[in-house]
Amino acid sequence: ARDRAAANGVVDLYRLNDRAYSLVQLMHDATPEERKATASGLFNSTYALTVSDTPAVTSSIAGDDELAELEDILVGRLSKFGVTDARVRRDPATQEADVPDGQAVNRDVGQVERDLLVLAADFAQSDKLTASLRFSDGQWLNFTEPITPAGPILSLDSLPLYSLIAGLIVIMSIWSLRRLTAPYR
Repeated sequence: ARDRAAANGVVDLYRLNDRAYSLVQLMHDATPEERKATASGLFNSTYALTVSDTPAVTSSIAGDDELAELEDILVGRLSKFGVTDARVRRDPATQEADVPDGQAVNRDVGQVERDLLVLAADFAQSDKLTASLRFSDGQWLNFTEPITPAGPILSLDSLPLYSLIAGLIVIMSIWSLRRLTAPYR
């Protein structure tokens, strides 16, 4: 479980890094008004995005070593686009919804859409990474990236497989014990 969480954490940092690069590349040549218009067009509840004169992440000290290293990487990669400062923090989940945007799951939806709705609800309830990137003109690009929700290790889908493996272990244990104790019978 620890390896899975660590792998998800690295993927989340990669996604934030990739999104930061894309957003900065899109907005670096724009005027402050154009940046605000672009940000309002790209904003949604899962991927918040704003442009302002103040950072959403007020502390310039990262919460842990991973985030501090990510901040250094972001400034290094994005300095060619005029980014002079980067701040990243982890935020706890704030949204409690079973289905995103208040949509009710309909019986007529297909399995793919149902799975997407469940996944969107999981992301809405997950923690988030919040990033603030400072352009050389003093304007801050603030955005959030949801952290990949860790699914349960034991689920109804994996239960038959785990049961089969447990059964095989029991059968092999009994067989090996019988073989070991055969000379003493």
